[in-house]
Amino acid sequence: MSHGFCLGEVDSERLKALADLLLEHDIAVVTCGAGHYPIPPILALRKVGVRMAAGSNGVRDTWDPLNNGDILERAYQLAWHGETRSDPDIETILGLATHSGAQIMGTSDYGLDVGCRADLVLVGPRLPPRRSACARHAAW
Repeated sequence: MSHGFCLGEVDSERLKALADLLLEHDIAVVTCGAGHYPIPPILALRKVGVRMAAGSNGVRDTWDPLNNGDILERAYQLAWHGETRSDPDIETILGLATHSGAQIMGTSDYGLDVGCRADLVLVGPRLPPRRSACARHAAW
């Protein structure tokens, strides 16, 4: 399921029913945390096992001219919109922006291991997860 805005607008009882359907039919949710739109309740959905990932909704197009394609910035936006506060919750958001998409697509050669593709994002090793989710903005 793309975006999943509607999941961020339902009460907890309806969300549980929808999460059950997502699980029953093995439907993953990919969201981008765009602007003023609601986002799916990521932590609640992940807690019950719904597969999720984060993506970018185009790059500087007419739909979203301020989007830059920076997936760590997207993780920051999702964490901020989702009122994420603890390190484990921030790690969940970072997982959506990194390995979860590959898992959803069934990619077998993903990760930092011998034989895997070398597409990766490097984050300074001295930064705790909370700082890692904060984007570095380029000078305009």
